[in-house]
Amino acid sequence: VFVDCNDSGALFIEAQVHSSLSEATQNFVIEEFNHYLPIKPYEIIENSLRNDVPLAVQISFFECGGMSVGVCISHRIADALSVVMFLNSWAAICRGSDDREILTPNFDVGCLHFPPPEDVPRAPLISVADKQKIVAKRFVFSKEKLERIKELASSDSTSTIRDPTRVEALSAFICKNFIEVNRSKLDSETMFVAIHNVNLRPKMKLPHDEFAFGNVSLPISAVLMPEME
Repeated sequence: VFVDCNDSGALFIEAQVHSSLSEATQNFVIEEFNHYLPIKPYEIIENSLRNDVPLAVQISFFECGGMSVGVCISHRIADALSVVMFLNSWAAICRGSDDREILTPNFDVGCLHFPPPEDVPRAPLISVADKQKIVAKRFVFSKEKLERIKELASSDSTSTIRDPTRVEALSAFICKNFIEVNRSKLDSETMFVAIHNVNLRPKMKLPHDEFAFGNVSLPISAVLMPEME
């Protein structure tokens, strides 16, 4: 319900990687990227200072002279766009940019319109027991492919959206193909749910709401019931 600013600073870790940056980015396994994060994802570290820090950073130095910056931030105080805002401003300050590139976060808009709940549970996004069920994959869509997917979505006679955004078209494309792949593996009573986080900042239309810092997003779900197919 509040942020206790004790001025103790953020958790900052330096790590040495015995390889080049190109090796890490070109021949990588997605799960190995967790080594560049200061905190283990999906886990709560009991009896540790890391459990309560709002921000943790790990700088990894590679033998070639390159470096990576891994950032973890508490979801109790920020959403993904807030993290992007923070990182962009941090980078602009490091570059010596002028004030126009350094964003000034607005801490009032979010809490006024989306007040925090009375009780924020201390729990990971995914329980450790379900960790073995997580499969990470990386798919890269070129600009041309995205435009083609948009065209297909716009020409679909069953679609109610005539001019979808790239995010809408790609989300629908992934969801549709995921369902088709799993039809042969699952029984006819299976229900599919797709969840997408929606940024509410551009929808508020308030002064400087694009700089709203906090959790200013809302998860929206689409449900496909067996009887709807």
